[in-house]
Amino acid sequence: MSVIQPGDLIPEAGAWEGFQLNLFGTDLVDFTEFGLSYEAEFETNYGKGGEAVSWSIKRYKRSSKAQLSFDQMGYLFNQAIIYGGDLLKLPPQPITATSQVGDKVFKLIIPAAKIIKFDMNWKEGNSKMDVPIDFGLTSYPIIMLV
Repeated sequence: MSVIQPGDLIPEAGAWEGFQLNLFGTDLVDFTEFGLSYEAEFETNYGKGGEAVSWSIKRYKRSSKAQLSFDQMGYLFNQAIIYGGDLLKLPPQPITATSQVGDKVFKLIIPAAKIIKFDMNWKEGNSKMDVPIDFGLTSYPIIMLV
């Protein structure tokens, strides 16, 4: 097996097969999507003559998304009972994702994620409803290949 160098593409890393997701303490078995997004707003500082001399980060934004089957939502609804059934009142909780990448394991740990948005839409003719959920991250994600 060849040694992976920085910048190399790992074809197995993007594979959905074998991807496992643990959301708020339960292993999900019926989900169709998961994603993590990073964004940084930065500001460039200019010196005399209009040349850029430095930059600074104004704000970091981190978010995550998942799409679960309505059946999988039952676990979250049960957790929210003590909050009057409101999923948006659930406190931040961990999310972990793993995937086999060759002989290594890709591991993503989000120590604290907060549900900030979800949509439930019933449509005539659909036999299954998927629920998209948006998470705000209250801590830095940890990403590793072990």
